Amino acid sequence: QDHRPIAENAPDTTVGQDFWEPIGINEGAGFNTTNDKEGRHLRFNNLDNPQISWIYGELVDATTNSATRFKLKLKTDCLIPPADDQTDFAPKSSDWRLGAWNATDGYPGVVGLYQQRLSFGGSTNYPNTLWFSKSGDFYNFAETATQGTASGEQSASGASLITDAIYDDNSVTLSIASNTVDNIRWFSIGRILSVGTSGGVFAVFGSNQNTTLTPTNFTILRMTGYPTETGTSAIQVDQNVLFVQENGRKLRNLDLAKLDEDIFAIDTTQSADNLTKDQIKEVIYQDQPYNLVWCRLGDGRLLTMTYIPVQDIYAWTEHQLGGTLSGSSNPIVESISNIPLSTHDEVWVSVRRTVNGETVRYV
Repeated sequence: QDHRPIAENAPDTTVGQDFWEPIGINEGAGFNTTNDKEGRHLRFNNLDNPQISWIYGELVDATTNSATRFKLKLKTDCLIPPADDQTDFAPKSSDWRLGAWNATDGYPGVVGLYQQRLSFGGSTNYPNTLWFSKSGDFYNFAETATQGTASGEQSASGASLITDAIYDDNSVTLSIASNTVDNIRWFSIGRILSVGTSGGVFAVFGSNQNTTLTPTNFTILRMTGYPTETGTSAIQVDQNVLFVQENGRKLRNLDLAKLDEDIFAIDTTQSADNLTKDQIKEVIYQDQPYNLVWCRLGDGRLLTMTYIPVQDIYAWTEHQLGGTLSGSSNPIVESISNIPLSTHDEVWVSVRRTVNGETVRYV
């Protein structure tokens, strides 16, 4: 359960001097039907301290009459088995933890797969938090695992202790710490995990010596302070990440091969900023045959950039589409997508036009 400092009980030289007090579920108010709705997950230690055996389940019913009782549908085995899988619990331990995702706190808005972990980012109340599943176990977000029937240690009475341990493949929860609130907007998966936020683009990985992400080996490095545009995604080409800067006027390029050096987010639109004044809303990459980045603008126009970063080529052009749309100077491109074929990549475009007085869409 959460803890907070006791102001009148400052730490001193006495060993074991208590400085923190438990505040319990919902700031000490206990379970309630407003926040703890059915379906919310709960993790708790069902053994007497210092014994540790974390289990979790799904709340079936929460009551305002008690701060320590709840009905739970178990999702993991319990060392003190209940009569069935849906039981009224009153655990002896005071170690509680409510699930981070629920109707009150919100759900993640970004998802991806990184290093065999199902990865989520950016919920309503935790906009700068990242959650990584257990390696190779996409539905397991437990940050510890039971060490076995006994830890090899003993209590003061000589009894064998049951405990949990943190292993390299356990789940990982990280929050981006900076001088801004960094709302997570997209993931780009490569050798590292690039995370686009309202405060810039961050690199998430293990370390320079070992990029494998673990609970004890992790790095969060800001690559650039240029904020990313809401509602857009990044595209990764080899070791480069292209992303739309906030306000949609600039498409920037990050070279991740230079992670150990100073990284500059190159403005690829510098020589063609007149073309993007209506803001980039969607980007895709067509590798074959001409290395093209396609951009859909907010006013429905369509641009491409010939993209060869090793030769510093960022060449822009606008595509004029036939037909008209009532109330607009041009037909509206609503969506773009790239489909790889055996000989080349094929770009598909959904366009809205007015034909014979009717609004129609062509693909």
